[in-house]
Amino acid sequence: MASVAASGESVLQRLTDRRRLLSAGAAAAGAALTGSLLSQRSAQAQTSAVFIAETGIAVEALSSVHDFGFGGVNIGVLGVTGDGLGIGVLALNTAGGLALGVGGNARFSTVGGGTVDVGASSATVADTRVTAKSHITVTLTDDPGIAAAVSWVERQPGVGFVLHTTRHMLNPTSFTYFIVEP
Repeated sequence: MASVAASGESVLQRLTDRRRLLSAGAAAAGAALTGSLLSQRSAQAQTSAVFIAETGIAVEALSSVHDFGFGGVNIGVLGVTGDGLGIGVLALNTAGGLALGVGGNARFSTVGGGTVDVGASSATVADTRVTAKSHITVTLTDDPGIAAAVSWVERQPGVGFVLHTTRHMLNPTSFTYFIVEP
């Protein structure tokens, strides 16, 4: 990074000049990173972006608001893959420490909610992203009117899942869920 600062070149200009080569190289390797430099006043962020770009990861500067299903927000880093088996963003720590830290609220497209109806002891959730190995965490978020808990979750790959409770609900009982892949 010191060589970037010593060269006197504009960090953004260097990033722009290398964008085509980096994008082509990253596409060939199956990896790309798009970063939003929200403030051109931050030389540190710009220097870091070029350093990352020089390591072989494609970086694209964005300055506008984008809507990728999250309500049109500024995006700091965006990883995208069109491959069903690909990884959009990969964070690694080869020394065994934290690979990803999130400061602030986090939102996941595989978080949702539903309701177990009065008199029922199960509820079905449709979500085609469920696999045979999906880890599905469910939390009851209303009072069922009786001592009841989550008994088990029945995965239905490509379809969704069925939440089974220990008792029939005396009240409509809402729940939230989070689906991740192990």
